[in-house]
Formats: sequence, C-alpha cells, structure tokens
Amino acid sequence: TTTFWQGIDIKGDKLSLVVIVKMPFGSPGDPVYDERCRRLGERWFTDLALPSAILLLRQGVGRLIRGIHDYGVVAILDTRLLRSSYGRTIVSSLPEVDVVHSIEDVKRFFASIPQSASSKVQTTTVSQGQGIGPSDTEKGISRVVALGNSNDPSVIPEVIDFTRSRNGNERRFAASALGKLARFKPEIYKAVGALEGLLGDEKPQVRQYALKALVRIG
Repeated sequence: TTTFWQGIDIKGDKLSLVVIVKMPFGSPGDPVYDERCRRLGERWFTDLALPSAILLLRQGVGRLIRGIHDYGVVAILDTRLLRSSYGRTIVSSLPEVDVVHSIEDVKRFFASIPQSASSKVQTTTVSQGQGIGPSDTEKGISRVVALGNSNDPSVIPEVIDFTRSRNGNERRFAASALGKLARFKPEIYKAVGALEGLLGDEKPQVRQYALKALVRIG
C-alpha cells in the first residue's frame, strides 16, 4: 500500500531487508491516472508512468536506511529491471549502492557485518559525568558525506585526505564523495591519483566507488 511505500520509519536492526515484489507502476482503472495518461498520448509511459514509479521506488528503498547506523539489503524481485529497455534507467536512478544478482552475495554481505553493528540493542552503563557520543569513525564518515554533498570544490583536498584513512568505510565514502564532486574541473583532477590508488584497495566496495568516480571525472 502507499502507507508502506512512504510512511514507515523503522530504525536500527529491526529492519535489515526490504523486499519489493514488483515495480510500483500506476494501476489501470484509476480514473485520474487513466485520464492523465490519455492526455499525454504516446508519451504516457516516459512522461508519467516511469517517473512516478521511480519516485515511489526511491521512497520504498529509503525505508531501509533511516540513520548512519542502519544497514541492509533491498531485494527487488521484478525481472523487468533486467529484461526491459527501461530497467537500466530505473537502476541508475536509485541511490548509489552495490547492485548484485546472486543470493550468495547477499549472504556474504550479512556475514561481513560485525556483531557490534548487527546487534544495535545494547545495555550501556554510564556513570555520572560521562556521556555517549559518536565514535571518531562515525564523525569521520559524517564529515566526508557532508563534504561530498557540499557542492564546493574547495573541499576536495580534505576529501582526498579521507582516501588515506585506515578505515575502509571512510575510504569508501571518500571515493563516493569525489564522484559527486567530479563535475568541478580542474579542481577534481587533484583526486585522480588518490582514486587510482584505491583501485587496489582490499575492500571491493572501495574499489567499486573509486572506479565510478574516475569514470565520472573522465
């Protein structure tokens, strides 16, 4: 229902898998939808049906990640993503994530999550005068994500510094951030060497995001 697509907010390890059985295209028989399609004529699919479905799909995918501690898998079972001419358009419109086609890849993903991450409900004792705050790694990730979304080419040197982090997640988000900043030329060319270095990273996701960033830079 529309409520599940847009109105659910479940944080933490209570939600780690979202299953989408089919693309949320509009239903024939809805008088308003049918009339809008009729007025668009031959453009009804590209101008209405497809954009509306993509928007709703993005909202559905967004049910999974509600905070920086969340993780999980979105399983889209609609084979039209692979077989149709518009499938690539849909996939490219989704948030930047790893796309896999094997259940074994999904199993490896969940198996790779540390116990501390997959068990978020913990009992913590805090004595008077102490506080609980984000770890240095969480601060670093938040910082590099903010830099990537800043649309400011002056932050590129700082993002490059994150590509040298000992933490794989920071390196991955740094590569992703540089990809988002790829349009700022010639400033982004400073990052090419760092991104090329990440192509040999031990973590597959880091290598993948580095390659995507280099492709965007051109």
